[in-house]
Amino acid sequence: MRKVYFIILVAVFAVLAILAFHMTSEKPLTDKRVAIIIFDRYNPIELEAANKISGNCTIIAADRINRDYDIYIGDMNPKDIGQYDALILIGGSGVYDRVTGKIDDPNMERVIEIVKEANRQGKIIGAICAAPAILAKAGILNGKEATIYPGLEYILNENGAKYVKRDVVVSGNIITAKNPNVADEFAKTIAERLGE
Repeated sequence: MRKVYFIILVAVFAVLAILAFHMTSEKPLTDKRVAIIIFDRYNPIELEAANKISGNCTIIAADRINRDYDIYIGDMNPKDIGQYDALILIGGSGVYDRVTGKIDDPNMERVIEIVKEANRQGKIIGAICAAPAILAKAGILNGKEATIYPGLEYILNENGAKYVKRDVVVSGNIITAKNPNVADEFAKTIAERLGE
């Protein structure tokens, strides 16, 4: 009988340890205010990683998307970015089509205004996958090192950025990452910068 109780007790402790591990691993990396801009056809892996940065994230929809969001970009004044500690741009095929000119999106100008304002205010700015091209087009990567989704390096070069073939690149207040495979590293790097 003792053996049965011992086995049950060990099983209960094992379950509790597993639950504790999962609860602590899902804990946000920081409590800073983070604004995340997404377009239609955003990359869900990148968004999931970005959402882990903080328990205080605001999703800004750069167009009408089929998911919940907090703010529509057309309702946002670029100066509103001042209430956030970081701005993150998520990539995906929707961004790729916009930065390569396959889609002409008037909301891209509003996104660029917000990016410029965030940079003027010295906010941490992160962009992953195709999204670093938006930072380049905003002119905030001029003279800085950055990485981007393979095949889009020319957009960085055309806009004065120095392409670096690395997974995640930190250059001043700007953090860029090349693809969804490094989304967790990207998010962790942003959280670390926010904690400095």
